[in-house]
Amino acid sequence: MLGGGWSNALAADGQADPLLAPAGLSEATLAAESTSPQSAFGEAKTWWWNATVGVASDFDDIDDANASVGISYFAAEDVEVGGDLLLRYVVQDGNDALALNPQVAFRWHFWKGATLFGSSAEGANTWTAFLEVGIGVMVSTDDVPPAATSINFTPRAGAGVTYALNDTTRLLASLRWSHVSNADIFGNDDNVGSDGVMLTVGCIWAW
Repeated sequence: MLGGGWSNALAADGQADPLLAPAGLSEATLAAESTSPQSAFGEAKTWWWNATVGVASDFDDIDDANASVGISYFAAEDVEVGGDLLLRYVVQDGNDALALNPQVAFRWHFWKGATLFGSSAEGANTWTAFLEVGIGVMVSTDDVPPAATSINFTPRAGAGVTYALNDTTRLLASLRWSHVSNADIFGNDDNVGSDGVMLTVGCIWAW
């Protein structure tokens, strides 16, 4: 609720009245603060950035831990395209490897509501649930998997949720299928692929 100084400074039509504005505040400042609320998450033409950590495993002989930073843009309402840069440490039979893995991803926030999969009152987006697909290129210090190559493609697909801490910060969690292979670009004999599950958690901030 606006205090007395603020409410008196706004005319009936919502425009700032310079004669009634508190000292030190210009008409432009009052008008901007009264008409420019923070953009809602999922609103088209908005930018967000994120930082995450994750773990992945094929439940056989390859595990990895990773951390990433990324940026995303809502090209349409609830439709997000983004880019991430992952730093991955791969533990495997043979030599372990350190890898850089830039990726692009598309997310569709198909559901949003005040409670997780409960009430979805109009305009409430405390929770969102999304589906995602993406692909990247991973360059590693050793072959991944062993006997494969050090350059691989990393397609992915999964689902996740976000939760609003406030207007500008959200928590993120996702579970995805994570694949590593070189798509036979170095020959079939060197294409030893790996399929695993990756769990990712992190934060999202308004740009």
